[in-house]
Order: sequence, then C-alpha cells, then structure tokens
Amino acid sequence: MLKFAFGSIYLLLFTSLSWGQSSLLGSVIDQNQNTIPGAVLHLDKTQYYQVSDHKGQFSFLNLKDGNYKINCHSLGYRDTSIEIFLSSKAQVKLILQSKLYFAEEVVVRATRSSEHLGLSSQVLEKKEIDQLNTGQDLPYLLQFLPSAVVTSDAGNGIGYTGIRIRGSDATRVNVTINGIPLNDAESQGVYWVNLPDMASSTQNIEVTRGAGSSTNGSGAFGGTINILSQQLNDSAFFSSSNAFGSFNTLKNNISFGTGLLNNHFSFEGRLSKMTSDGYVDRAKSDLKSFYFSTAYRDQKNLVRLNIFSGKEITYQSWNGIPESRWKGNVDEMMAYIDRNGLSDEEAKNLLSSGHTYNYYTYKNQNDNYQQDHYQLLTSRSLSKSWIANIALHATKGKGFYEEYKYDQELENYGMSTAGSPDSLITTTDLVRRRWLDNWFYGVTWSLLGNVNEKVHLTLGGAANRYDGIHFGEVIWARNAGNSELTKPYYENDARKDDINSYVKADFSLSSKINFFVDVQYRRVNYSFLGPNEFSIFLQQEVSHNFLNPKVGLSYMCNSNLSFYSSAAVAQKEPNRSDYIESSANSRPKAEKMIDYEVGTQWTSRTLRAGLNFYYMNYTDQLILTGKVNDVGSYTRSNISKSYRTGIEFETAIQLAKKITLQGNITFSENKIPTYTEFIDAYDATFTNLGQEKLNIKTLPSPFHLRWSQVVRYISIPSKKVKLVLSPNMFRNSI
Repeated sequence: MLKFAFGSIYLLLFTSLSWGQSSLLGSVIDQNQNTIPGAVLHLDKTQYYQVSDHKGQFSFLNLKDGNYKINCHSLGYRDTSIEIFLSSKAQVKLILQSKLYFAEEVVVRATRSSEHLGLSSQVLEKKEIDQLNTGQDLPYLLQFLPSAVVTSDAGNGIGYTGIRIRGSDATRVNVTINGIPLNDAESQGVYWVNLPDMASSTQNIEVTRGAGSSTNGSGAFGGTINILSQQLNDSAFFSSSNAFGSFNTLKNNISFGTGLLNNHFSFEGRLSKMTSDGYVDRAKSDLKSFYFSTAYRDQKNLVRLNIFSGKEITYQSWNGIPESRWKGNVDEMMAYIDRNGLSDEEAKNLLSSGHTYNYYTYKNQNDNYQQDHYQLLTSRSLSKSWIANIALHATKGKGFYEEYKYDQELENYGMSTAGSPDSLITTTDLVRRRWLDNWFYGVTWSLLGNVNEKVHLTLGGAANRYDGIHFGEVIWARNAGNSELTKPYYENDARKDDINSYVKADFSLSSKINFFVDVQYRRVNYSFLGPNEFSIFLQQEVSHNFLNPKVGLSYMCNSNLSFYSSAAVAQKEPNRSDYIESSANSRPKAEKMIDYEVGTQWTSRTLRAGLNFYYMNYTDQLILTGKVNDVGSYTRSNISKSYRTGIEFETAIQLAKKITLQGNITFSENKIPTYTEFIDAYDATFTNLGQEKLNIKTLPSPFHLRWSQVVRYISIPSKKVKLVLSPNMFRNSI
C-alpha cells in the first residue's frame, strides 16, 4: 500500500508540470567583488527558490518569457532585488551591501539545517506567523505542517496544548529558543502554556521532521522546533493586537520599540494578557506574559539581552472524556462508574454532562506556574569567513497544581488521627498541592565558517545544569487529627548535568552535489531520590554517553528538480518518572533510533511540491505495557524493535498573484513486531489476582491515511486590512 501511495503521488507530481524554454543565470557578490555562497534567491510571485553555490552562482531553468523580480537574501547583507525581462536566456549579477550591524540569524545558524542539504524541514517566517497568530498557543501555528498533530486540553488551543510530529509526543520533540533548550530537563516535555503569546515575539520557526541535524538539549526522536525570537527593528514602533472569540476568549497585547539609537543600540518590549473559558467544562485560562530585549550591534559584534516570562493559571482538564460519555451510552457509562469506583458526586457529573465533560469539579482544581527566561546572546565576526557565538542562559520556574483527592490513606501524607476523637479513622478527603521549584542554567557556543569555498564547518556544544526541588503539602483535610497540614509530606531534590559537543561539515562536491556529515557526543548525568528493590528511597545517580552520527547527500538536477537522502542516529535517556518509579533492577534503558530519509523537491513558476519517504527504526523504545515492576509501579518498558515509516507529500499552488493554496498529506504505518501486554486480573469483589501476560506477535496497527489539513490556508494579503479567519477567533491589528 505504501508503494502504491508513493507511486501515485510521484506520478501526480510530475505529470502535472510543464517545461518552459528560457533560463536565467547569475551570481551573487559583495561590494568588494567577493562571491557569496548560500544566498537565497526567489523569483517574486512564483514558487521558484534557489541557493547560490560555493562559487556564488545560481540558475533558474525552464522559465517562460516575461518580466521577473529577483529577491536575494544572505546573512549579514542587506536584502536586494532587481527586475528583468527574460527572453530566451539572461545573465545577472547581484551585488549585496554589508549591513551596518550584525544580523540576529547568526544566533541560531549553528543548530539549523543548511538550506541546500534538503532535510525534511520548513521555516515559518514572521509574515506567515502573523497571519496564523490568532492568540492560540504556538503549536496551533504549526498544525498545518506535514505529519503534525496538535492537542488542546481545554479544546480551543489556549492553555495546555501539545504537538506530535510523526506520532512522537512532546518528550521526543526537541525545542530550542535562540539555540537554548526549552524542553523540561526531567520530564523532557514542553509546556507551551508557560509561554503565552510567544508567537507575537517570534521572528521565524524552523521545524525539521525526524532526527534532523545536531542541536542542544534532549534527543530528537520525532522532530525539532527551532525558534528565533523577534528580530530588532531599525525604526521606532508601537502596535496593539487584540482578538476575541467564542468561549469568552480575549487576547490583548501591546508591542513597542525604540528602533536603532545612535546606529548601535535598541530596546523592544511586549505585554500580553489572554483569558478564556475554554470549550471543556470549567477549563478556564488566565495567562500573562512579557518580553523585553535590548541589544548593541555593529558590523562585527552583536550583544543581546532577552528577558521573557509567562504566568499561567489554568483549570485542570487533563483527563479527557470517556468513550461512553462521548457516545452517550448510559449502560456503558454505568459500567465505567463501577469499573473506576467513582463517587456519587463524580457519577452525577459524568451522567449529567455532555461532550464538554470534565472529570474535575473542585473549584480550585488549578495549575499555577510562572517561568522566567534570561538569555545573554553574543556573536562576533572573527574574520570574513568565521563567526563565533556564545550564549549564557537561566530559566527559573516555580509553581504548583492543586487538587481534591477522595478517601486518601492518612499514612501516605504523614498524618494521623491518633490522640483525637477520630482516632480510628485511617482515610480522609483532602486538598493537596504539588510544588516544583527549579533552575535551569548554562552556556551554549558555536564556531562556524568556511574552510575554503567548498567546505563549510560548524563546531558547537553546550553545558547545562538543572536543579529541581519537588515537594507536596496538604492544605485541607476532612480528618487530620492533630497533624500539621502545611508540613511537606514528600520532598525530592534532583540535579541533572547535560553536556554536548558536535561538529558539522558541508561539502560542495560540485555545483550540483552536496554532502554533509554531522557527529554529536552527549553526556547526561542525573541524580535523584528513588526506591531500591526494597522500596527504600535513596539518592541515586545514573549516567549516559551518546554518540549520534548523521550523513546526507543532495543532488540538484536543475533549478526545478532536486533529490536528497540522509541517515541519522538519535539516542535519548528515560525521563524522571521512569527513574523514580523503578529500582536499579527494573530501570529502563536508553532509547535509540536510526532515521532514514529519501526525498525530492520540484519547483515551477506556480507550483512547489515535495515528496519525502522516511523509515525510523527504534531499538529499546519506551512504551507503557501495563507491567507492574519490582517497586509496584506501572512504568514504561523497553521494546526491542519497533518502527515508524511513511510518505509525506506537500505542495503550494499559486492560483493568482495574491492567492496561494497550500496543503500536505501523510501516509504512515507504525508497528511493534513483538509485544507483551500485562493486564490486571480481578475477581467479582474487585480483589486483585495479579497480572496476566499476553504475547502478541504484531501489535495491531492497520495502515492508515492521515490528512494534515489538505487545504492549509488561502492567503490573500491586503495593504490596508488584514482579516484572518480561524474556527473560534476574530482578530484585528492596528
């Protein structure tokens, strides 16, 4: 079936295209007549893109005769454009002027994919981000990209949201902001709710599917998301963006900046507030954030300080909705109530609700957290060919989630009713808070430049430390005796050191062939409080050493057609819960993946299309099997072999000068060849009889077709009015 889908798309792609007769050749140089490789060229109002080769040369072939405007962009130079009339054959020379100051793109250049390597990646630029940004969390800006699926606990894209790439969850998607890791060091997830309205302070976002190229932070098993924060403006500005929509959703922000002062200094900022009732019952969100940036720039140096913060209070809606509630089947809901031991109040809530059902009813069932980010970014041009980057960073996070718990064992919370009239009571209803207080800090660095006109080299790495304090407290209990409620009933300190270094080399073997090699070494050391095989909690330590090589080859047949292939190794350590819910005897191993990619890209005047095949082969992938380990916990287990494979097709069709239709589709197959499932067995009185073991040769996972918004959006820009329609928001900008 996959072969049939691959052949059908390939045939559709190439049989629908026509060839022209004219060609446009050219070169890109600076004011000193030096060639500029890696410049990005675009024929305005068409789907044609090219990148200048190691000699600064480029070509657009098979064009129709007519007028064209060529736009050229290169790091460290002013954008340039020229207009020409093409008839048969033409040659042009683009001369770029150096900027008076260093460009911010150098901050993320080391951790991004080179344009000519052909990895399966996309970049959303500022203009496109603004079109899509209606106040929802950042994952909702990326939901139209190939193999991407987003989720929202509240049901409207505001609050707790997530993104999966190729079926991999947030713990397997590497995220950086200005090259600095954003994934939580312990859980390895990304909590976008901690950065409300970050899209309003974002210059561009690169999303690479699969292992991608080496970057800082946790291993990329599904993809990488590399965010570049707002580029500093040369001119002073003030703006306000406001949005309102269904479920009492309201977003307000103001942005301001001084522009370039004395040709070197600049200051910018943003204040944002968002509130929403959410689609799900009681799933309210109250979000606040700010962003501040100041910088000094000249021709050889960039020093920039970014401070941004998010404060969120969200009602919990994490549990989803039972299938029986969604179908409205009362008999199945009653069975669900019995099976899960729901109280009378919980049962009433389930039966009287609808599609917006929320398990939680306690009025303060809230998540309350603040995260502050500090980044000092420095870049220096060492010579014409070499650039050095060093960044210092620190992230402070502190907050809690509050929850009501029924019929809890007193001894589990260090409480007792001894000496009180209720001395025989051993359980109680209570309200608890679980706290997290942490610091994440470190340094990232990179050195990149041209060894010669055919070899580009990047050296980089990072050294980061995480210090986390976990503790819980009971703030109310129905029966507490003489217990001191605010005393922590558990405390768990953790420390994690993460260092990595990488080297990347791009080789221009000819004007048409490029080869790259990328090798990363990463060492992780994690210290935590966890149980041994006798369930005695001790401070423990684990270490991992990972070597992740990657290679790739790209071939450009002509300005219309190119092919690429790559192979990459990725490895990542288990997360916090895997460690603290197991002993040294049952502790899971690190995961490993080899990612194979083969693809092609086609560009014509009105059509841009790409076809990519991937095969991601996993060793020791961690999944939930239902098994209870030696300390009595349900935790993830290693599966010896599993894989994800699929075909991704994307296209952009220019229907008219100002109307573009974009879309994509993914066919994927994800399987575990051998699988052992563990099921808890109970008798008629719900007494646990132990676990049953089921051996399954192949975990059922039928071939399926997944549409990723075949119609991505229709863009119709206007000079005076911008109106973007989304399912639940209307937006105006001034």
